[in-house]
Amino acid sequence: MGTEMTSNLAALFASAKSACATGASTTELEPSFARLLDQIQAAPGCRDEVAALMIDDIRTGPVPWELIAYLMFELRWPEVNRCADERLHSERDPRTKAVMAHILDAFDDRWEDADMYRRWSR
Repeated sequence: MGTEMTSNLAALFASAKSACATGASTTELEPSFARLLDQIQAAPGCRDEVAALMIDDIRTGPVPWELIAYLMFELRWPEVNRCADERLHSERDPRTKAVMAHILDAFDDRWEDADMYRRWSR
């Protein structure tokens, strides 16, 4: 895996996080989320680095929960699940607990939010 691939994934991750801050709907969020997901799937050697980006956001915030949930619905990485679960159970702030619960919900095949995205709409 080259530095160029890592830089590209980091840029796509940053772009998708930015969409979370500015997007008003899943229609606005999904294009940047989908580009990132497709690139992650095309570069499995970058998994550890991408997981580290998500885990860092889960641990330190602010958490782009829509992005992480979108990615984890398809990727189902146990290390991200474990980190979100640990934060859920160690957190006192109910708002942060709700964010972690949203992320964890995406690990279920019946994730309620999946149909809000074109990729999985029925």
